[in-house]
Amino acid sequence: EAINYFRKALEINPNLTELYIPMAECNRRIKRFDLALKLLKQYLNFQSMHHGAYGVMGLIYFEINEV
Repeated sequence: EAINYFRKALEINPNLTELYIPMAECNRRIKRFDLALKLLKQYLNFQSMHHGAYGVMGLIYFEINEV
C-alpha cells in the first residue's frame, strides 16, 4: 500500500524525485530488487551525489549476494 501512495504523490507532482528513495526501500524490503535498483538509478540521474541512494543500493547488492 505504501508504494501506491508514493506513486500517487509522484502523479500529483513528478518533480518529487526524492520519493524514489523510500519507494526503492519499500521495494527492497519486499524483495523486488530489480525495481528498487531501477528507481535508485533513475534518481541518481537527477541527484548523482546523493549518499542515501548509494547506501540503499549497497544494501540491495548485499542482499542479492553481489558484494
